[in-house]
Formats: sequence, C-alpha cells, structure tokens
Amino acid sequence: MNQAYPETESTIEAREGNASHEIGEDILTIARRNPSYQYLAADWVGKSAQNGVIFNEAMFEGAKIYADDVMQVMHETGVFGPNLRIEQSVDIPRVHDLNRGTPDCSIYHQTGKRLYLWDYKFGFSVVEAFENWQGIEYIAGLLDELGIDGILEQELTVHLRIVQPRAYHREGVIREWVVQASELRAYVNILAGNARKALSDDAEFHTGAHCANCPGRHACEPALKAG
Repeated sequence: MNQAYPETESTIEAREGNASHEIGEDILTIARRNPSYQYLAADWVGKSAQNGVIFNEAMFEGAKIYADDVMQVMHETGVFGPNLRIEQSVDIPRVHDLNRGTPDCSIYHQTGKRLYLWDYKFGFSVVEAFENWQGIEYIAGLLDELGIDGILEQELTVHLRIVQPRAYHREGVIREWVVQASELRAYVNILAGNARKALSDDAEFHTGAHCANCPGRHACEPALKAG
C-alpha cells in the first residue's frame, strides 16, 4: 500500500521532528570530540535547519533532553570517539538481507558489557521502550556489526532508551527497557519470520496500530473492514 500511494512530501510534524533531531546530532557530534562542550539555545533558535524549518525553543529543549541523557551515560562509561555512534546506518541481516536502519545514537561499553541505544521521538504519540520492535531491530544489527556472538550476548546488558519530551507518560520523558542481549533472540526470530512471510506469494494482511501512518490506508480493504 505504501508503494501504491507514496508520500509526495513529508508532513510539517515530520519536518519539525527532523529539525529537532538535527540539533541533537549537532550537539552530540561536538560532545563526542569535546566532552566538556557547553551549548546554548542561541546557537540554533531562529536559524534554519537543513530542511528549511526554522529552529524554535521547543525543538532545542527536546534535543537538549535527549543530548543531556546521552552525555550523562557518555561520562559515566567514559566512552567517547567512535564507540559513540551518532546517526550511523546499520545493516540488519538477522531479520532480512534488505533490512537496515539508522539508530539515533548508541554507546557500546565493552568493559562494562553494556550496549545503550537511544531513539529520540519529537512527536506526541506515546512510544514505549518495552518490547520496542524498531529498537530491537537496531540492536540486532549492532550486535552483528560489533561481532558479538551468542556467548557474549549472554553477558551483555542492553539499555533501550526512548526520549520523548512532548508525550505524556507515567514514566516521564525518558523510558528505558533493560534486557539481556540473549533474551532478544526470540524477538528477532519473530521479526525474521514475519519478514519472510511479508515477501512470500501468500502474504497476509495484518491490521493494527501500525496502520495509523500508512498513506495507503484509505484504499486498503482489510484496514477499512477492521475500522
């Protein structure tokens, strides 16, 4: 349905989210080289993002919450430089050869046997950290890229963190799911199985919350029936 009804242009909400992400990326890119970096709203607010959106206070404040959380872990673990990944794409062959994504930020603390993953959301719709499928995919790709095998997975603790400043949640604006890397294998197997089904000749429709932002849902018979 996405291929039949492609989005010709992004929404203003998406463009504002990308602008706030740009601020967060700018802050962390500098902080990775200069851990004592001090930044101010005036460095961005009122200026133009790469997509033409003008940075405002809300975009900066959201990015600040995200960047501050990453920098706190950065200082706690002492991980700087290349082990602090910012907006770097990763292949996810465990799910499917065509599957890949771009995590917002991750830190691999090798000596502490911890892997941190951040997903910054500027929107209002609540995104849970617990059993977050997008995050699980990113983790699967990072584990392969880092060369972490099944033995090491049993000793590695994963911290999957969602930073969402504008969504009301009982756990606050930063939520975390802490899980052993080895426990994610079952989730990855489900994803891989569903990827194979989706590309098979007898693929089935499964409606749900994931249909909310599909540009083709107005013409999707299963979605209309479910509604």
